[in-house]
Amino acid sequence: MVGTRFLHYDVLEKLGEGAAGVVYKARDLRLGRLVAIKFLSPAATTSEEQRTRLEREARAISALNHPSIATLFDVGTFESEQFLVLEYLPGGTLKDRLRHLAKSNKLFPLSTVLEYGGQIASALEFAHRHGVVHRDIKTDNIMLREDGAVKITDFGLAKFSGVSALTKHGQPIGTMAYMPPEQFRGEEVDERADIYSFGVVLYELLTGKLPFSGEHESALIYAILNDTQLPVSSLRPEVPGVLDEMVGRMLEKEPALRPRSMGELQEALRFPHQQQSLSIVPVDRVHATSASVAVIPFSCLSGEKENEYLAEGITEDLIIALSRIPSLRVPARTSSFAFREERDIRTIGYKLKVQHIVEGSFRRADGKVRITARLVNVQSGFQEWTETYDRDLKDIFTLQNEITRTIAQALQIELTRDLQVPVVQPGTTNIEAYQLYMKGRYYWARRPVGIQNAIQYFKQALELDPAYTGALIGLADCYNTLGAWENGTEPPRTVMPLGMSYAERALAQADTSGEAHTSKAYCLFHFHRNWEATEEEFRRAIELSPHYSAVHHWYSHFLTAMGRTEESLRESRRALELDPMDMLMNVHLAWHYQLAGQFDEALEQSLRSVRTEPGWHWSHFFLGWAYEQKLMHDSAIDALGKSVELSGGHTVMTGALGHAYGSAGDRGRAEEILRKLVSIARTKYVASYEIGLIHFALGDADQGFEWLDKAFEEQSGWLVYLNREPRLGVWHHDPRFQRLLQRLGLPPAFSH
Repeated sequence: MVGTRFLHYDVLEKLGEGAAGVVYKARDLRLGRLVAIKFLSPAATTSEEQRTRLEREARAISALNHPSIATLFDVGTFESEQFLVLEYLPGGTLKDRLRHLAKSNKLFPLSTVLEYGGQIASALEFAHRHGVVHRDIKTDNIMLREDGAVKITDFGLAKFSGVSALTKHGQPIGTMAYMPPEQFRGEEVDERADIYSFGVVLYELLTGKLPFSGEHESALIYAILNDTQLPVSSLRPEVPGVLDEMVGRMLEKEPALRPRSMGELQEALRFPHQQQSLSIVPVDRVHATSASVAVIPFSCLSGEKENEYLAEGITEDLIIALSRIPSLRVPARTSSFAFREERDIRTIGYKLKVQHIVEGSFRRADGKVRITARLVNVQSGFQEWTETYDRDLKDIFTLQNEITRTIAQALQIELTRDLQVPVVQPGTTNIEAYQLYMKGRYYWARRPVGIQNAIQYFKQALELDPAYTGALIGLADCYNTLGAWENGTEPPRTVMPLGMSYAERALAQADTSGEAHTSKAYCLFHFHRNWEATEEEFRRAIELSPHYSAVHHWYSHFLTAMGRTEESLRESRRALELDPMDMLMNVHLAWHYQLAGQFDEALEQSLRSVRTEPGWHWSHFFLGWAYEQKLMHDSAIDALGKSVELSGGHTVMTGALGHAYGSAGDRGRAEEILRKLVSIARTKYVASYEIGLIHFALGDADQGFEWLDKAFEEQSGWLVYLNREPRLGVWHHDPRFQRLLQRLGLPPAFSH
């Protein structure tokens, strides 16, 4: 074809060839301009599907008159071969430019990436608004003009709204490295598929790398479906935080977790609609200006399990001590301990949004301990301070204070007068009691499976030191949890008075303990239903321990029950800010959306939780609950069934599954689960609330209210949320429901 003339075109050179098309550079003799001519490739000329695709590509481009979409000049047929005449773009593709830069170990300047990003975003928003999904966005299909502007090309795989697809359902199309997970799963795609592919393009432009790779197709597909990409900032630290986070959202596995549209994406990144540039919102002021540090678990270099308890306990004590410095932001224990195995400082810093990391090691031998601690700058990766301490084990408390103060000084934080006293308050001088307490905390952190072990060790610590505040608080939390909905394995009347007793004993020893006030507030709220005293205790706890994530978490629950939704959401977000990696905090936010009637948000948050922690029963529980409220009954039953399986048949999960079957109209399975729970209740505790829920789903309100009355007598913690319970929304106007709310002293029911 090169060197020939057809019609009024001189073919000058071959520009490229793909599976379906060949593109030539040519001169339009009639208008005296250079053009690009696209023919079907020889292998595709006999394919009716490919011929139809070329026709659709012509229709798509002709319908999209946008400065960042390549212009179509002509269509035609020559010797039975169809062709398109397109704008000639001499700058080559973005992929070509990336390869050229890579030879010199260079990347696109950030300003250039932002300029290209704005143009691509504007073009995609325009296409989507006109009912066209590209489905093959990649750096090979984005070309450069001589003036540096970009143009999207190759609409051969485009999908049109209202037009039947050429590809069979479930057949993946496109270039694998840029394809979204849903295409590999055989699901229908919409504009969020282009958003994912655009996220891959931005990632590649910013880092020079693709987010996922594999030695062969199967490995690449597995990575796209299962792996989490490295944050952009871990490869290029100067990338603005908001852009880094947005690229991460664009690459979410589930379409529901991505920006819902290009318009939403543009708004979030402040893409101007009438300009060819992209401006970035500054990183959150708190994160940009406040000093921040995370303490990740110290490595235990001693072989015995005893020493692992101590290593974790020392790490946690440092977290608590540093969090008492008002001007320092310190992620809570759960988030920091999520990085036991991860040692890439930039990844940890990105995920926890901190400027510094404290890491170290612990070794114990013959009554001596050696602790090495390091303060590392996240951006540079350099150590700003390191020290090794050799001490007697009995001096561990003094040593923790010394390390805390040295870290604060290295961060150039001025300790206030109130903090000139030791910031680590051990609560005991008995080193053996301290070690038992550390074991208790070790198992408490692994609840619910470790809760009985935690109780055992906290009690042993108290035998050695009956005034040990930390052990008293630990027991209060254990017993409260056993009787509340979190665990729900013991009758509230049996265990929650014990929780209150231990909380009050702790307060008798240390009235300034925010943790002890939180434990008392928890019991006042869920068991005693004393709303005024509950709020007083929560407020006091926050005043004393503003960085204690659990108090914000449980205060949020209280505010929800009181109908103060916006205040509750504020406290939920504060808890997540303090402990972003805590899965309980993340599913709590999904629960919050449920009770607020924001079911789309609940579904989105639940999907995020399931993807982050697929083996945790609570993630699937709240996902199933969200699906049920969206009337997606099959999905609800699947998710709740998974929660039952993962929890080992937990009665809360089982009851929820029974309710879902009833709501879906499957009376047989709902009644089967109802009989099962009633049978279990003969030998062990089953919350009457769960049994009542199934009766309501079956339409048996008389039995449902009878079981709710039993739950009232049990002092069930579930009832404090009765006025917000979406699963009982249809019964809110029943006089019996209103009377129960009055007995509980709750505000009127919320209408979802």
